Formats: sequence, structure tokens, C-alpha cells
Amino acid sequence: MTSSRWLFLILLLAALLRFYSLGTESLWLDETFTVRNVTMTYPELIRYFSNETQTILFHLIQKAWCDIVGLSEFAFRIPALIFGLLSVYGTFLLTRELFSRSVALFSAFFMAINPFCIFYSQDARPYSLFLASAVFSCHFGILLLRRSDWKIYAGYVLSTVIAFYTHPLAPLLFGVHVTGCFLFRNMPGSRPLRPLVLLGLMALCMVIFIPQLLLMKNALVAKTAGVSGASWIQIPNLNEFTRTIRQFFMNPRLCSAVLWIMAAVLIVKFSEVRKNWKELLYLGAIVVCMMIGPWVASYVVTPLYVSRYVIPALAAFMICLGWVVSVLPRTVRVICLAVLVYFSAVTLHAYYTGADKDPWRQTAAAVREVVQPGDLVIAHPFYTGSALFHYFKPQEGLTTVSVRTSEDLPASVDTARRVILVLSYDERPNEMHRGVIARIARDRLVSMNRPLRPELHRNRWAYWIANIRVIVYERPDLP
Repeated sequence: MTSSRWLFLILLLAALLRFYSLGTESLWLDETFTVRNVTMTYPELIRYFSNETQTILFHLIQKAWCDIVGLSEFAFRIPALIFGLLSVYGTFLLTRELFSRSVALFSAFFMAINPFCIFYSQDARPYSLFLASAVFSCHFGILLLRRSDWKIYAGYVLSTVIAFYTHPLAPLLFGVHVTGCFLFRNMPGSRPLRPLVLLGLMALCMVIFIPQLLLMKNALVAKTAGVSGASWIQIPNLNEFTRTIRQFFMNPRLCSAVLWIMAAVLIVKFSEVRKNWKELLYLGAIVVCMMIGPWVASYVVTPLYVSRYVIPALAAFMICLGWVVSVLPRTVRVICLAVLVYFSAVTLHAYYTGADKDPWRQTAAAVREVVQPGDLVIAHPFYTGSALFHYFKPQEGLTTVSVRTSEDLPASVDTARRVILVLSYDERPNEMHRGVIARIARDRLVSMNRPLRPELHRNRWAYWIANIRVIVYERPDLP
């Protein structure tokens, strides 16, 4: 079978794995933030992102898409799915430039079945676009060192600018490109002036990025001062690296199998390592710039390390794994592939048959079961209101509100017979949290405290599912 047909089958497999159960689970909290954004007008969206540390491109694309197809869970996640497929194809292209077509097929296959990539291909957030644009940026960065072609220059600028407008950590890609320029400056087909061309194109990308920087400058200053909406990000410790790598593979056993195979080959096949040391060092540069870079910046500038923010580093692991498998003897390769496919299948079975996202649809159903006319329905913390009230639409005779502090509670909290509190994301209670609870509980008894998470058939390796509780407070002395 030709390599083109193998690539087609890999992309088909990737599509099937990403379309399967795409709309089964409810939108989780961050996805409902995307819903809120796409229901704004374009001027409102631009004004909103002037106070956000996130970049705007994904939300513009998502809004244009949702204006056509609507907000169902299935349709809402399709843009992220498409970008996830592009990540698989981009991994193939980048690996082919670094190594060979056969290595590229292995790497694309591993990206196609990778749980982390699949999860974010089914998540209506910018991360699959960030991964795809970063991979294509690196691909064109290697190409322009070899060939002088305006299409390559345009591809480099376009993919890099898309990455910049997708995630604020994207400028760290420049470190990867400069490293590649240094490593491959004397490679066959390279030209002496290519580094100057690369630097010029990098400067052009930064110029095009200026409008986004101006848009988010106030938010960046606030983030540095620790008073922005992104101040929830904590300063990472060394354990964050191992945690991120585990998350890249979801299943700890799959992660261990990958790392053991990679380590064994890098030690035993030292001659192959020497032959491809520049390419492997380039992959290391991706990890250093896109994974270690944010960790260091979290100490030097402001905390910004989150596993999903460093998703471009996943490509380096998948490419390295593809190369490792390709240099093994045939029999050993088949055994290793069987082990990796087995653990991947076990992981994906748990992923598809278990819950992986916040159960806000079920939460809304639980509220509808107990709500009565005249009840006060409260979402706390305040930012969870976007998720709850996306599924629980306000009804006549009800008061619904999202509150940050006890001062945000409406006056009816003191007179309502029943208050239904939907409490979540309360793993680290603070004074504001305790103040809200104290005022609601005043002169009331808890008649129901229903946690939603234990009711789920949860994926045992799920990244995060909020502990949502529906609590009914009732005055026993009022009819």
C-alpha cells in the first residue's frame, strides 16, 4: 500500500475517533464561556477581549460558524475537531521534513490516537487550533531554510500569525524557529541567506501581531499584577512536568509504556541517535520553548503554566515516538506497536464510555426536578452561571442570579421560602464563599444536598470534572 493511502487511512481513523460521541456530553464550564462569547456582536466581542489575556481569533471563527449552524453540542465542537485533524496532518508534514515519510506515518498515527489530542479536538476551546497552527509554523520554518518560494514564506507567516492570534504563548515558537535555523543552517539544500529571511519574516509576524497586543495590553498588565481573570493560575512546581506528560497520554500505563520505549531506544540505538541528533535536538527545542519556557516565565513574570497551554509540546513527543518505533527491528517494532495500540485502546474505551466533562446538562435537570414557583436559584461562584443558565433557562416566577460575594445576593434572599444553590468549583473555599453560604443558610435548613459527580459513570483518568452540588435551603417556619 502506498504511503498516500496509509496517510488517508490515518486521517480517516483520526476523523472517526474525533466524531465519535462528539455531542454526547454537555458543554463544560470553559466551553460555556465560548458560548457567551459567540452570542455577542462582533463589536462587543472585540471590546470584551480588550480585558482578556486570551487572544481573539478562535472566538471569531467560532462565532462565524455558530451564526450558521447554531449552538448544539455536536455542531459547536466541529471547528475544534477540524483543527484537531489538521494537527494530525501537520504532524505528518513536519515529521516528513525532519526524518522521512515512513517516520511521518508513524507520528501521524500516534497523534491520531492520542487521547490528549482527541480530548481537545472535542473541546470548543482554542487549543486544537493552537496545536495545529504551531505544528504548521514549525513545518514552514523548516521548509524556508531549504527552498526559496513565496508560497512557503506566505505559509510561514500565515501559520505563525494564526498561532499568535490563537494563544498568547505562541511567540515562544520563535525560540524553536531560531534553534532550527542554527541546527539546519548547513543541511543539504540550505542557503546562506535563509537565516536573514527567517528573521525578516519573524519581524513581519510581530508587526501583524501588534493589533492583538494593543487590544490585550491592559489585561496583560493586570495579569502581571495578579488582578486579572487569569489570576487563578498558580505558580507551578517541578511536579507539573510529570503531570503534564501524564495528561498527554491520559492513562499512566500508556504514558509509562511510551516513556520506557523511548528511553530504551535512545540508549540502545545510540548510532541512530548520532545520525539524527540535530532532528532530535530540534524536538527537544520544542519541549524547552513551549513547555519549560512557560514554567520559567511563571516564576520570572507571572504564573501562566497550564497543561493545555503547552499543547504544542505534544507534537514533539508524538514525532519522537514515531521516530523511535521506526528505528526498531521489525519484530520488536510490531511488539511495541501492539503494546501502544492496546493501551491506547483501553484508554480511549474509558474516555468514550465514561464522563470527562462537567455535567451541567444533568445539573440543570436536577434543578428542574425540585424547583418551585417563587424559588431563588443561585449559581456560585459567579462565573459558573454561564454554564448553569445555558441549560437551565429562567422560568416565570423564578429569580435566577450568579453571585460573587454575599453583597451580590438579591434582597429576595431574605424573604424567599426556598433557595436553590448550585455550588461548584469550591475546592479552595475563601471568605467570599463562606459569606455567601452563611447568608443563604440564615434561618434555613438544608432539605436536599445532591452531589452530581458521584452519579456519573466517570472516566477514571478524566482530566477534570467539577464537583457540582445542588443544595436546597428551606425555611421551615413559612407555609
